[in-house]
Amino acid sequence: MNAWRLPLIFCCLLGACGPTLEEESTEAAPQELGRREDGCKRQCRPASLLKDIVPGPETSDPAELTDVDGTLFLTTLPFPNPGGVVELWKSDGTTGGTVFVKTLFLGDYLGEYAFPTSANGLFFYLAAESQEGGIELWRSDGTPEGTFQLKDINPTGHSYPEGLTEAEGTLFFSAANGEGNRGLWKSDGTPEGTVLIKEFNPGGYNQVFILGALGGIVFLSVVEDIETRLWRSDGTPEGTIPLADITAQPYAFVAAADGRFFFTADDGRHGIEPWVSDGTPGGTRLLEDIRPGPEGSSPGEFASVGHKVFFSANDGVHGQELWKSAGTRGSTRLVEDIHPGPASSIPASLRATEDGKVFFTADDGVHGRELWVSRGQRKNTRLVEDLAPGDASAFTGSFPELSAAGGVVLFSLSTATYGQELWRSDGTPQGTFFFQDIAPGSASSYPSWFTVSGGRVFFVADDGVHGRETWVLPLESLGDCYTPLPNDG
Repeated sequence: MNAWRLPLIFCCLLGACGPTLEEESTEAAPQELGRREDGCKRQCRPASLLKDIVPGPETSDPAELTDVDGTLFLTTLPFPNPGGVVELWKSDGTTGGTVFVKTLFLGDYLGEYAFPTSANGLFFYLAAESQEGGIELWRSDGTPEGTFQLKDINPTGHSYPEGLTEAEGTLFFSAANGEGNRGLWKSDGTPEGTVLIKEFNPGGYNQVFILGALGGIVFLSVVEDIETRLWRSDGTPEGTIPLADITAQPYAFVAAADGRFFFTADDGRHGIEPWVSDGTPGGTRLLEDIRPGPEGSSPGEFASVGHKVFFSANDGVHGQELWKSAGTRGSTRLVEDIHPGPASSIPASLRATEDGKVFFTADDGVHGRELWVSRGQRKNTRLVEDLAPGDASAFTGSFPELSAAGGVVLFSLSTATYGQELWRSDGTPQGTFFFQDIAPGSASSYPSWFTVSGGRVFFVADDGVHGRETWVLPLESLGDCYTPLPNDG
């Protein structure tokens, strides 16, 4: 099975629907081009450069791509860059509709755990009023006048908001008040609606980690002196209560499915295991002691599909493998021992698609780390295709980027012929192929930051001419717009 397929060819080769891949493809692939006979869809176009924000080969290095109700927000680096400054842009998916919003000051702040978030139709992020100002919570509606700091939580320095999380239109976050204490806050996007919900251990040491949301409730891991507890909050002081004396893992992947919140925690007896909560103390419990004893099964990231979640875990017998659970007792079980025996396949980058598939990367001990897909049963858990034939690995990074877009996943993959470029898969060998040669030939465009917004997929790539900029691809182009060409080997 030889996977280095040629780029797909879109339906509109005669030019009625705008640019095609014909000219790009013929140089690297002189075979006869395929085309569809059932008419032309205007949406069926290849990915194209959205806007050359920094003209020429210099890069604007877009980052923090975020969907806000169908509008894309992103940050870029101005050129020349004085350091500690980024620009906020927004886009409707067209060149003319991609516009500068405001300059943001960040100083030397890295913002490792404070990712931009959409809530209540607004873009929330962190910035300062000046290079010397404190890092606080900001919001934007996409206009310069609607882009501003919400509240100066720490007038003497930085409040460093963290854990920005949307829960039914309300933004929750933690922030420092300047007295060595972090509190739980919420915001509706107005200064008066940005308020403190609760302080934890006033006058003493504390840490507040927001884990995720279930409906209008957020779950927190709160450290007070040497005690750690799981809390929940509905945005009111009286609705902010402890749930269990356990240490939930901050910055771990979580998921919500069928009215339950899934996370990982250590109760001091079972080690790190999967837990589940419905937001009440009585409904917060150990999901399953997958690896009996204090060592724990060390669950990996969760991905929700309908009423179930998928995750990786090590039961001490089969190694780190793919598991699933419906959140009820007795429903947690091993899906497949992908690398048979005690060795581990280490499923990673779990991504669920709209049609109920879970994609991930795994190493079965024979084919290297490759793309896999599952619907939750052993019979439908399979290697999609050996993209790097033999025992070589197609995915070599620690955290390969798979991104769900409709019923497919997009990813960046490197081959000797085309370099690191854009690929797609629907979970079948024939539907898994090299999608587009953005940087022609063996050069690499290094696609990343895949984000679905307004019926389009946005991503960042370098075509070798315009530097690292934002590209856009209609979602329809990932469906039935193509005729795959034969393998090249």
